[in-house]
Amino acid sequence: MLDDWRRDARVDGTYPVACYLPAIRHLPADLRDYSAAAADIEAAFHARVVARSQASPRVAAPPRRRQGGNGFLFVLTLTGSLALVSSLAIALSRR
Repeated sequence: MLDDWRRDARVDGTYPVACYLPAIRHLPADLRDYSAAAADIEAAFHARVVARSQASPRVAAPPRRRQGGNGFLFVLTLTGSLALVSSLAIALSRR
């Protein structure tokens, strides 16, 4: 991929998606500091990801229904439990 970029300062080829980011990480210091190689390879990476996702669109999963249901029952149970615990605490403190 780096040789491809060096030919004309563009990434013309198509490479596996997993190759782009390691190519950026392993750029020689002079190219990283004094050229647009990293930005050009990153742009090619994003274009490749978009092209790949458009070529094989995934079917969206149907929205999942919440398990467990009613939040009101939870609040009611929690409030009742707190009332019971505080009643017991008061009763025990009066002994």
